[in-house]
Amino acid sequence: MFAIKHLQHISNKKLYSMRHANCIFVIILLTISSGMLRAQNGVSDRINEELDRAPSIAKLEQAAAKASANGDYYTAMKFYDRVIRADSSLASAWKGYAESAVKINALPLAQSAYQYMLDHDMNKDGSVLLDFAAMQFLRGNYEGAKGLYHQFLHEEPASATAQMMEEAQKGLENSDWALSVADNTDLETPVTPLDTLSVNTTRFSEYSPLMVGDTLWFSSYRFPFKNDKHNPERYLVKVLNATIQDEVLTAEPATFNQENRHTAHVTFNEKGDVMYYSECDFINDAEIRCELYMRQRQGNTWGPAVKLPESINMPGYTSTGSNIGKIPGEDKEVLYFVSDRPGGRGMRDIWYSVIGPDGFAAPLNLPLNTAGNDVTPFYHSNTGTLYYSTDGLQTLGGFDIYKSQGYGTKWSEPVHMGVPLNSSYNDAYFTLTPNSHTAFLSSNRRGDHNSSEEACCYDIFKADLVKPQMLAITFNRLTGDSLSATTMRLVEITPNGPGEEIKVKVAGTNFAFPLQPGKKYMLIADKPHFKSDTIVFDTPKTIWKDVLIK
Repeated sequence: MFAIKHLQHISNKKLYSMRHANCIFVIILLTISSGMLRAQNGVSDRINEELDRAPSIAKLEQAAAKASANGDYYTAMKFYDRVIRADSSLASAWKGYAESAVKINALPLAQSAYQYMLDHDMNKDGSVLLDFAAMQFLRGNYEGAKGLYHQFLHEEPASATAQMMEEAQKGLENSDWALSVADNTDLETPVTPLDTLSVNTTRFSEYSPLMVGDTLWFSSYRFPFKNDKHNPERYLVKVLNATIQDEVLTAEPATFNQENRHTAHVTFNEKGDVMYYSECDFINDAEIRCELYMRQRQGNTWGPAVKLPESINMPGYTSTGSNIGKIPGEDKEVLYFVSDRPGGRGMRDIWYSVIGPDGFAAPLNLPLNTAGNDVTPFYHSNTGTLYYSTDGLQTLGGFDIYKSQGYGTKWSEPVHMGVPLNSSYNDAYFTLTPNSHTAFLSSNRRGDHNSSEEACCYDIFKADLVKPQMLAITFNRLTGDSLSATTMRLVEITPNGPGEEIKVKVAGTNFAFPLQPGKKYMLIADKPHFKSDTIVFDTPKTIWKDVLIK
């Protein structure tokens, strides 16, 4: 089971044009500046461990089904593996094994199981072929998935239901969409895992990063659950903070972590004197239920934990993954959080509550929520933009990061953040530094520390965001001399023709313009006694407006 479900209840361009003698020569440079849950051991090893000595295949299957129902998919895989070893002809065991592997993102193991079923005539109704296609999609093999969906639709198994045909058609469309997204990225700085084992470990998940000043706050599943009676041993999430010490990023556990409870998802108010976070407990073998707490700063320490009211922590349901944002144009702050409470639109929804002098207003369901899971909200108050992850919209395979601008009941259409911020794996916990220079996120994609083929664990990744600016330089083509006091005209070219002109005339030779992403522009340079020069160019499609125009 991946981390979101546990505790989030959890992308230099040079253009030029030449004319004839005694003409203006214009070079446009798009310059780039940048700035700065459950522990998952290797599945293969765990499958080979002795866990239980169930006396029959039937009881093994019952034990597997029970473990799966409790969300303990590792244990379910263990039992299904023992069934398969006893009788490899049981399609139900292979299917259960594969589905459990998908739940914990052990995609190569799931794919092998589906391939075995196809090779051994266990695809009577075509469902295994559909599952195999979905597996290719989840692993980022969109061309392969597309071919398999085509195959299913072409063969049309006699027993295939209308729902299966619809699933195949939708899978085909999603594959085409994913291919278009994956081939259309302009974010030049790669997304890279933080290069220190003090933050990212090889066996456990790290997630929920938040940079505050020179301190990186994050959560990690690396802590043993002391005196836990469960077999296999379970682990706990704790909050850590990392700072630069002797030019090395060094992480230490926060002082407010609870002894035998999960502690995670730290966020702060604008002043930095109030901390919000989650405390969580196991409610069965694998599932976790969370509640939100706050602490106020008292000098150099944090005061006692205060549990948020029942309007926020609805009894019997999870409330977690909080973030604080400001109402645009006002001083009031808003608490965003994730809950599976009734009254939502899907499985887990984002809710928000305005914080007033008398406490927290009744939480409201965010209009952006879908029928799926909508989690890990981060509201960037400087730009009025909400970043969040969802599996209820089109994605590249798992949870993908989206953004929308607005507040309350009015939001812009959600925008997919593209590649490489998103991948075929789960991408979540997106945060930005206040100046928008650096983004952090958590993902179980392959990385320096998450090198397992099983995609078991989350690592924290960083991206230094590019900020394209248009710099136009004018000079005499024949002599190479600069040309001052040139009039520059920028025109956006739309499907309906040229738009409104933006004119700039200065004494120098360098000109800067605000640009929008994914647009076509025409730049015209004029100067008396010189022939005009014109350049047409496109801006990158995946650069964010709020960053681009700062």
